[in-house]
Amino acid sequence: MVWIAVTAAFVSAAFLALGTQRQAAAVRNAHGREVSGKQIVQMLKNRTWLFGLVLMITGVILNIVALSLAPLTVVQPLGAVALVLTTIITRGTARYASTAQRGGPSRCAPSARSASCSSRSRRPTKPS
Repeated sequence: MVWIAVTAAFVSAAFLALGTQRQAAAVRNAHGREVSGKQIVQMLKNRTWLFGLVLMITGVILNIVALSLAPLTVVQPLGAVALVLTTIITRGTARYASTAQRGGPSRCAPSARSASCSSRSRRPTKPS
């Protein structure tokens, strides 16, 4: 039964990470970084935000199932995978969004921080 708990914990972590990313993307696309009370009510009509909510609820339920099948000391450390997955997913979607805004991939490596590769020296690529 422990292997079922471990599987449920990993799937739970993935659902929690994806749900967090979907909800954050919906808020960013609709309202930017700041959200008022009226805008929170509007989120209840946003399909992307609701999909993220369903993913997160499913993740919590799977985590409860995992905790019922195995000890906390086995399941809880696996929940840390959600943080790692959220970071990877967010980084991938942020890179995609920034590339699309510039009109294509940058000529500079993402890790380049030298003066020769500053934002002024980057030239957007021409669409083909």
